[in-house]
Amino acid sequence: MEIVKADAFWGLIGAVIGGAVSIVATKMQIKAQNEAQKAQREEQYNKTMLIIMRFIKNEVKHNYEVFLQNNTVFPIKLIKNYTYTNFINDYGGYSISSDFVFVTDHYEKFKYEIAYMGNDYANEIIDFYEMFELISTLDFGQWSEEEFYFFKHRIGKVGHFLVSDYDHW
Repeated sequence: MEIVKADAFWGLIGAVIGGAVSIVATKMQIKAQNEAQKAQREEQYNKTMLIIMRFIKNEVKHNYEVFLQNNTVFPIKLIKNYTYTNFINDYGGYSISSDFVFVTDHYEKFKYEIAYMGNDYANEIIDFYEMFELISTLDFGQWSEEEFYFFKHRIGKVGHFLVSDYDHW
């Protein structure tokens, strides 16, 4: 009887140890699967953002080029030297709104994804489209001082945005 009890005891210990090892192995497997899924989601996110940025860059480039073609009033390089008062005095009666039609097709398609970029790219992109809207809706003389400095700051960043490599997140 003692042998049966001893065998039963060691059998129970063996089952507990085997069960514990099985639980640990299962937890390790679940953790590995979760990490693999997370890596896959991150890769998918990065690919999606890369594609969105390429479309948006092309659209911003198109809008910027159309602006440059239609802006016969003042050279962009001069805007750096202007104050609001000087700008309004020199260009207050001018407008390019009738000629400047900016494209927002890709922006409209991707604006919700852009909002979830979770970084400065989203704000930069939104600011560019607000700048294009400002250019196309108001005569220069109707700009507030805040709008002028917004334009001045953003127009200086468009060139950098267009040549920057956004292929790496």
